[in-house]
This record gives sequence, structure tokens and C-alpha cells, in this order.
Amino acid sequence: MKQDIENYRSIFCAIDKDSDGKISSLELQDALQTLEVDIQIDTIAGMIDLVDRDHDAHLNLKEFIHFLYICENGRIDDYKSILFLASDDNYSMVINKQRFQYIMQKINLTMDDEEVLQTFKQYADKDDDTMSYDVFLEIVDEMERNK
Repeated sequence: MKQDIENYRSIFCAIDKDSDGKISSLELQDALQTLEVDIQIDTIAGMIDLVDRDHDAHLNLKEFIHFLYICENGRIDDYKSILFLASDDNYSMVINKQRFQYIMQKINLTMDDEEVLQTFKQYADKDDDTMSYDVFLEIVDEMERNK
């Protein structure tokens, strides 16, 4: 990942034409078009919204790295994949209870703290109180079927 981060930093600097330390969705879209990456502006804007922790509608370097992490590890056409990876703040391919609850809110499957706790007791596949994407997907699919 360290080598990737250096590569991402170089890419970030190339995209950040005005060197303000931030990339707008338009700058990002232009760069992706240059690279012949087929992704809609709405998808880009949605992904920026998910990783934009300071809510300024731009990506700083850390947020840009997270954006690329999602692009490299997820499926852009699969909102569950995007949400899971956007919640995976430390790039570990697992999420904790708080991030799980955040995702549930984003997909209108709101759970209170007790429901989250019970879900983790029943399904968590890791000893450190985290869950993998496969388990997450199983839970969300089941909840959507029972909706």
C-alpha cells in the first residue's frame, strides 16, 4: 500500500492543476476521461460525497486515496460494494459497528445501537468485532429481502 500511496500522490498532484491541495469533481472527471475510465459524473459525485470527510465537495489527498481504494477494490456499479469500501477507513477490508450502522442509514435500513450490537453478535466473522464484506453482503441482502 505504501508504494500505491506514492503513486496516488503523483496522480493527485497531476490532477490538482491549480495546486490548491484539492480536487473538484470536475477535475476528477476530466482526469478519468483522459485515462479513458468510463464513469458517470453522478457516480463520481456520489463517491466524493462518501469519502469527503470535511464536507467541502472536494477531495484532499487522503480523500483521493480513499476514492482510488474504492475504485480499485470495488465495483462501481454496485452501491453495496462502494458503501462498504467507503466505510473502510483503514483499508483493511473489514468494518466496525459504527461504520456498519452508517452504511445501514445510507441505504435506508436504519438500525438502532442494540440492533447493530445483536447483528454483530450473530454475524461478525472476525474476533476483533469487525465484519468482512461477504458477511456484510449476506446481512444486507437478507434485510432487503425481508423489507
